[in-house]
Amino acid sequence: MEELSQAGDHIDRAVAAPVVALHSVVTHAGDALKGPDLSVKAQEAYGDKLAAEAFARLPMARDPALEQHLTGMANRIAALASGPHFTYRVYLVDAKEANAFTPGGGYIFVTTGLVSKLGDEAQMAMVLSHEIAHCVLGHVIKTAQRRRLGDKAVSASKSVFGDTPGVGWIGEGLGAAANAAVNLYTRDQEDEADELGLDLMVAAGYDLREAEKAIKALMGGSGTDQASFISEMFSDHPSEARRLQRLRNLIVAKYNLQDFSRSVRTTRAYEQVTLAYR
Repeated sequence: MEELSQAGDHIDRAVAAPVVALHSVVTHAGDALKGPDLSVKAQEAYGDKLAAEAFARLPMARDPALEQHLTGMANRIAALASGPHFTYRVYLVDAKEANAFTPGGGYIFVTTGLVSKLGDEAQMAMVLSHEIAHCVLGHVIKTAQRRRLGDKAVSASKSVFGDTPGVGWIGEGLGAAANAAVNLYTRDQEDEADELGLDLMVAAGYDLREAEKAIKALMGGSGTDQASFISEMFSDHPSEARRLQRLRNLIVAKYNLQDFSRSVRTTRAYEQVTLAYR
C-alpha cells in the first residue's frame, strides 16, 4: 500500500507540474501588462546604474572640448522632442568600433571610432537623435523589463520541469519563446528610434541627406574586445539591408518634397573639435 501511495504521489506531481508552470508564466505575463515605470525619475535612476557600469567597464577617452560640443548638440536636438525631458550628457569611449549607445536617463556614449568614421556634423546629429529617441521612448527600461520577465519565465519553467521525466522539452520551448519575444521587440525599438531620430534631425535643421551615411557608419563597425559591452547592447539590431531600406522609404514618404539645400551639413566648430580623429 505504501508503494502504491508513493506512486500516486509521483503521478499527482507530474500531472500538476504543467499547471504550476503555466500559473507562474501567467503571473509573469500579468507583471508585463502592468508596464515598466517610465517616469523621468525612474529612467534617470536606471540610467545612472547602467552608466556607472559603462564607466567601470569601458575605456573612456579624455576630450572635454568634443564632449562639450556633442552634449550641446544633444540638448538642442532633445529640446525639440515631445515626451519626457532629460538633461543629456555625451561621453567619449576610446574604442575602434564605430558605435554609440544610451543606457537611458540622458546618457549617451559615442566611440572615437565612430567620430573618425562620420563625415560631418549632420551625420553625428542623426546618431545623437537616434539615441535621444531611445531615451524619449523609454526603450532601455522597457527592454530591461522584458529581459527580466523572459529570464523569470525561463527560470520558472526550468525549476518546475527540469527534474520531471518526460516534460523537460516544455521548459526549453518556453525559454526559446521568451528569447524570441525580447529580440523581436528590440528590432521594433530600433525602427521607432530611426523614425523619431529622423524627425528630430530635420527639426534641428540638419541635412537629412546625411542620415543614411550615419546609419551605415553605425552598422559597418567591426567589434573589438575593448568594446564588448557595446556589442552586447546591439546584438539584436535589424539587418543592415533591411534597416537602410526602411530608412530610405521613410525619407521618401515623409520628406520627399522638402528642400534641404539650406540645411546644416557641418559647422566650423564641429570640424575643429573632431580634427584629431580624422
